[in-house]
Amino acid sequence: MRKGQKRLDTTLQFCTENMQQESSSLLGKALAFSAPKNQVMTKQDLSFDLPPKIVCASIGIEGELDGDGCMIVSTEDAIRIGGTLIMLPEAEMEAVIESQDFSEELEDSYGEISNILTGAISASFQKHSLKDVRMVRKEFSAMSSSQLDSDSDEPCPPGQYYVMKSAMSLDGKNMGDFIFMLPAVPFGMADREDGNTNVATGELVGSDEFAGEEETAHPTGQVQQGKSSQELEKIRKSVDKLHKDMFTNAETDIGGLLGGVLKFTDHQTDTCSKAGFLDQLGGEQVMALLNNNGESAGKAMLLTSTTAAIYLGGSLIMLPEEGLQEAISEGDFNEELEDAYGEITNIFTGLYTSLCEEKYGGKIHLVKEVLETITPAQVDPASDDVFPFLDYYLSVARMQLNGKDIGPLFVAIPAHLFGLETPAQADEPQVQAEGEAVQAAPDVVQQQNGVDVAGIPGVRETTATTEFADIVLFTDDDVEATRILAELQQYGYRTKILHYKDSVHNNLSPQVHCVFVVMNQVNQQGLALAIKISSALPSVPLIAVAPAWTRTTVLKAVKYGVHDILMTPSTSADVKEKIDTYLGEKAA
Repeated sequence: MRKGQKRLDTTLQFCTENMQQESSSLLGKALAFSAPKNQVMTKQDLSFDLPPKIVCASIGIEGELDGDGCMIVSTEDAIRIGGTLIMLPEAEMEAVIESQDFSEELEDSYGEISNILTGAISASFQKHSLKDVRMVRKEFSAMSSSQLDSDSDEPCPPGQYYVMKSAMSLDGKNMGDFIFMLPAVPFGMADREDGNTNVATGELVGSDEFAGEEETAHPTGQVQQGKSSQELEKIRKSVDKLHKDMFTNAETDIGGLLGGVLKFTDHQTDTCSKAGFLDQLGGEQVMALLNNNGESAGKAMLLTSTTAAIYLGGSLIMLPEEGLQEAISEGDFNEELEDAYGEITNIFTGLYTSLCEEKYGGKIHLVKEVLETITPAQVDPASDDVFPFLDYYLSVARMQLNGKDIGPLFVAIPAHLFGLETPAQADEPQVQAEGEAVQAAPDVVQQQNGVDVAGIPGVRETTATTEFADIVLFTDDDVEATRILAELQQYGYRTKILHYKDSVHNNLSPQVHCVFVVMNQVNQQGLALAIKISSALPSVPLIAVAPAWTRTTVLKAVKYGVHDILMTPSTSADVKEKIDTYLGEKAA
């Protein structure tokens, strides 16, 4: 297994979860994606494994890594998905599928879904990878699968790709695979054709892999602390069984508490360094830090994604499905949900301690010390930052609640508590250096569409501020936002331009009279931001600004809390109309 593959695979898993959430919300029916299967393939290899007719959307990759990829589904599945969006009657749907008539209306409706899927993938990479990577959907076409087997650059250039396949189902009906192709070289999954490695292009991660093919499955098999390989292997098998029993008991006890069916699947274990542990975690995590009050000192961790923590906590307090999905969409792990999830971690910790006491007496007795949200990419892997710089025994299982996959649960225990320390990892200094090299995006966009916007009046640094403003503009398009700002300032309004990564709550006060979200195109990041703004200031007018609005995107924006839209490029009259409508008293 290549360095960084585990992190990339984890990110792709988050992609399927995010795609499922976003597309199902728009369709009004559950579009489900199975756990992805990933491998390196050429276009030609892939073409042999596709249905005769396919729909392809080429994907541009921007940011710290660049290249071209592709999103593929069968024409039949594209018709079914697009037809569901426009509420095509079932009988008519089946007739269209039979004739494979991918009409302009169906192309437009599936195109909307492909935009949502691309946005969900892009958001997952933005949140879970260590590189600033963005995905943009480009050309979109129906074709035969044989056309993929060519030297053409359409729908994506020849070469090696890291191909993700995920089986789809819509409203419980099984469909074919969703296929997402990433260029293999930029993502570190293949070497350059000249035989050089991919160092120059940059990789997503560095360091320990989780039971990879090119690594020993049990690094504890080496002689340590006077133990023979046979003794260490015996210890390892015993510890593995303990954790398997832990997850089995948790299915009954926690599932009963939640009033549903809880399953832990795909259980895996390993012993790794702190860096190796962080490498497995992906994006934002809710961490329960557990103190060992037993004979040996040490701190253990219980971690899962914020989404999974919200799902479990919300299920415990019987949050209605609509409220649960809203909290997940906003990432709103509020105090009530935190308390509920905290109760679940207490029960899990109690189950684990009971098993350890049966097996090891008083050696391990875990008590929850703190529950906090962390971003693994920001944790120093070579220090005691957040949790101790130690080797850990890692036990991981995916959770399913009432048949819904909600992601992995990680249990990390200091390896010395079981006598399973690993040798020092040779590449940890490199990991530290890579971690130090990761920097936040620049505070101010220096150039937008060829126009120098550094120093444009009203374009602020992207830091929290308490400076008074009547109107706040959040944007990924500084040129258009600055044009609107100039119009607003003519009427005496105090304005402030911020960017997508800025804190909503730190920059919106009760004095704000109106908020604009200015997008270079209708995108998922902007609409997700609209949800946060609407939640923070529900009574304040929220105007979404972008080019090429469609009926579908307008309805979605309204659903996300937008009061009105503005088409760009905007004119003075367009802006004046919005001012008169929502801020008429001062404008007059």
